[in-house]
Amino acid sequence: MSKKEVSMSELFFDLIFVSILSQVNQATEHMTDGILSIESLLKNFMLFLIFVAIWVYRTLLVNRFFNKKWYQYAFVFIDMFLIILLSKAINSDFQSTFTPGVLITIFLFLSIATQYILNYIINKERFDIRLILPYVLSLILASLISIFALFINDSSNVLIFLIAVTVASIVPLFFQKQAKRYPVYFDHLSERLSLFVILMFGEGLIFIASDISVFSLKPVYIVMFVLLVSLFILYTLHYKYTEKEEKRRTGFFTLYIHLFLLYFIDIMFLVMNEEIQQNHFSSFNYHYLYIISFLMYLILLLFNTKHYSNILNSTKVKLNTMVIIICVVLTSILNSFILINIIFIFTIVIVVFINYKDKIKKEFI
Repeated sequence: MSKKEVSMSELFFDLIFVSILSQVNQATEHMTDGILSIESLLKNFMLFLIFVAIWVYRTLLVNRFFNKKWYQYAFVFIDMFLIILLSKAINSDFQSTFTPGVLITIFLFLSIATQYILNYIINKERFDIRLILPYVLSLILASLISIFALFINDSSNVLIFLIAVTVASIVPLFFQKQAKRYPVYFDHLSERLSLFVILMFGEGLIFIASDISVFSLKPVYIVMFVLLVSLFILYTLHYKYTEKEEKRRTGFFTLYIHLFLLYFIDIMFLVMNEEIQQNHFSSFNYHYLYIISFLMYLILLLFNTKHYSNILNSTKVKLNTMVIIICVVLTSILNSFILINIIFIFTIVIVVFINYKDKIKKEFI
């Protein structure tokens, strides 16, 4: 397979997505029951999942079919406008904007399904219809379930809509055989995912910078800046040393690993926004949600590294496991927001040293 570059329109599209994810956090912050109530977590995850489903389908579509034709650009900007409209339906009071939000989601699903069909018709000599059928049928099924949710008058309509979005998100995973026959451009997919993660970190740095005062610089902001830079460096090293040889890959493993990475980064930012002004965590819930999000970020990165490179041998796996266990113990005992973040920083430094010390020494020193 030839190398495929990420287009400017894709970067523009991802920038809009990152901005919208920050709006999801703002909506969650205004939920009266608190971040760890079942209802608020369900709503936060559903909002995230809606945009994830749309992003996954469009990314796989672009990866296999995009060749800079005018109708492809037209659909990019149509979908972008619909996504902006959908972001305006994000509200802490779900029922007040439920109908327009679901209708716009249906239009997006059907738009993407139409694009799969259109691109297949134009490129049918290169692709088998069995490649696009799982995507098209799952989007149509999710649309039908969403329409059904519109006719439910009580709060269970949110649950039915969540089922629709979940169907759209996971159905492609059950058709790996077809996907392997027409593998993704893995270098393009890896670059696209990495740029999305980088944009998320940029959003986090902007958030920290928005509260900094040059007249009263608090230590917590310095610690948070160092933490975000450390998280970014760890991800960059992971990306740099991920093998990207031309193999027949579906891309599903790294795609879904990255989507969970983005979710846990997003949750970390959500807790940071609540707790950055506090010396101690304001609740037991925030404390452990923050720790879990950080640990999941580490573990998911290590899983992806193990899957796509030979960096992690059995010795390094054991050492990383020990470091993670020590981090869990120490952060569970402490309640200081600053101290926990300092432990996170040291944990990242040790993980980097264990996994990348030889490569860093060879290339950067």
